[in-house]
Amino acid sequence: MNKTIDKKRGVKEDSDKLSKLTNELKKSEEKFNLLIQSVPVVIVQLDSDYKLIEFNKEAEKLYGEKREDVLGKNYFDLFLPEHVHEDVSKEIQGVLSGKKTRGFENVVLDKLKREHLMSWNSDRILDSNGEVLGIIAVGMDITERKNNEEELALKVEELKKMNKIMTGREVKMVELKREMEVLQKQVDDLV
Repeated sequence: MNKTIDKKRGVKEDSDKLSKLTNELKKSEEKFNLLIQSVPVVIVQLDSDYKLIEFNKEAEKLYGEKREDVLGKNYFDLFLPEHVHEDVSKEIQGVLSGKKTRGFENVVLDKLKREHLMSWNSDRILDSNGEVLGIIAVGMDITERKNNEEELALKVEELKKMNKIMTGREVKMVELKREMEVLQKQVDDLV
């Protein structure tokens, strides 16, 4: 009879431990989901077939689509222009095979088909057995920054041209001044 009571106590303790661990796991998942939804960067998670598994609030803002409307759909079909499919696919295949991505840039399309240049950091997601589930990608819209960099580069080129013109003009002015001095001396010698 004591053995039966001890077994019941053991089962009860195991059940209590399991319940506690389950609650801790739920709390951890809630914190993780809160983090994913509140960070000011785009976070998408894709399975190995490029179907969306996760799509945070920042992704909703950028792409103009609701999370519930895109989950389970092919990311490429929804958000990538055809001309980047091959490059993005190669990059994702690399990530799925274990290569982390840092600063990978590609164009994406929002709901209105406006282009945004994104910079991505990506890593693969594995299950508890080490099997690949897909990738998680964290991205920033760098369209404005790139446009500003290009504009700045153009202005720098303009300034270089102006500097070259001004430097050439200054050299010419010095030459003319010397010629004038020579001519003035010749005039003075004649008089």
